[in-house]
Amino acid sequence: MILCLVAQTLNYQRGYGRYAITLIRGLVKKGFKLRVLILDSETDTIPKDLVDIVFPVLKNIPTSPLINPIRLYQDYRKIREYSQKTDAIHFLTESHLATTVFGYNKPYIVTTHGTWAVKPLNSNIISRHIFSRGYKKANIVVSISNYTKKRILEQLKLNNIKVIYNGINYNLRYPKKFKSSTFNFLSVGALDKSKGFEISLRAICKLNKKHNIKYTIVSGKKNINYEEKLREIADHFQYNNLTIKYQISDKELEKEYDNADIFILTPVEINNDFEGFGLIFVEAMAAGLPIIASDSGAISEIVVDGITGYLAQENNVKDTETKINKMIDHSEIRNKLVKNAQKYITNFSSDLFIQEYINLYKQL
Repeated sequence: MILCLVAQTLNYQRGYGRYAITLIRGLVKKGFKLRVLILDSETDTIPKDLVDIVFPVLKNIPTSPLINPIRLYQDYRKIREYSQKTDAIHFLTESHLATTVFGYNKPYIVTTHGTWAVKPLNSNIISRHIFSRGYKKANIVVSISNYTKKRILEQLKLNNIKVIYNGINYNLRYPKKFKSSTFNFLSVGALDKSKGFEISLRAICKLNKKHNIKYTIVSGKKNINYEEKLREIADHFQYNNLTIKYQISDKELEKEYDNADIFILTPVEINNDFEGFGLIFVEAMAAGLPIIASDSGAISEIVVDGITGYLAQENNVKDTETKINKMIDHSEIRNKLVKNAQKYITNFSSDLFIQEYINLYKQL
């Protein structure tokens, strides 16, 4: 089978990129012939082993068709050109679904990831019409979580929607033993307000004198304004153990996981920006880290409170403090959570994820 896959990026430091690379490599291994289209601005993200099948020819991400309809049509023509000798099109994100307004003469699938699956449906009447039509005309709409599916169905009646969780390749590591009187907390995610770093940081600052906590945040692109805000919070509490790192290598990230004692990330929904899945929690579980998260978006489908980790109330510093205290003070519970989590993440294996997509392609 020959497929045209339409993606944004193959940047492994971004959730979209990790998802796309995992799927592409899995399909190639299974014998699929692929033509992968990405933005021309993302040329430097192409892995060496995929360079022969990836074409950086798209000019923009047309989630808002009214912004530049000419660019939208140009992207449509590129997708039509590169998909001519393929059996089907798979839009790996919602970003280029708007191009379907011009019509394709072959079946297509779209995978929806969260916020941008829903935002166009809450936008102007033209944007809503184009994306509604794109979803309804799709042979299959894939949602990466039940929560994202629910948010789409609140806006649009669909009978062609199915949930496939994202998957990763992972090697399980053993639960951590705290090595010293210092507790190393780790967060990984885009440095912006929606990831709830202010909540985590305030809770850690308030508990620091009791527990002596070091807090490391790893992010992709720099956000100097938001970093300054976090440092102002740390200064207010006279907290000197905050470290923020950007764009580190995979090997360096693995070291951060190995050095950490607890993984914490407490996203909040802001202006309909919500956590559509949370693959980073699966990665942290595989690394043997106990998890503290917020009960926001689809996170509870991964972090089951009291079973695979702790969920604090969304946007609640006090409850986050409580969960941190419980995690630090009770080693038996901590180890049990990690062991439960490492059994649970078999639901998010790359093999299962890839096979579910192959089953869908066979239906086209």
